[in-house]
Amino acid sequence: MIEIKKLYYTIGQVAKIIGVATSTLRFYDKQFGQLYFRKSRNRRQYTKQNIKNIQAIYRLLKENRRTIAEVQELLRVEIVIKNNLTVL
Repeated sequence: MIEIKKLYYTIGQVAKIIGVATSTLRFYDKQFGQLYFRKSRNRRQYTKQNIKNIQAIYRLLKENRRTIAEVQELLRVEIVIKNNLTVL
């Protein structure tokens, strides 16, 4: 896997880092919520943390053979746990 060194990456660069097509990243965005932010000229920009999140989703889907629905539920549970921990 390619080392992540820059602050921001384009969709093409992220696709190359993870080893997927740009269309896969767009699909992930639709299925799992916005995994990027728009910084300049309304283009997708990805941070190191965005890339780590996408890599985790990719591993769950491909290596662990989870379904999209299972990964969506895991992400929902993780968000609830994080939100509840910050309240305590």
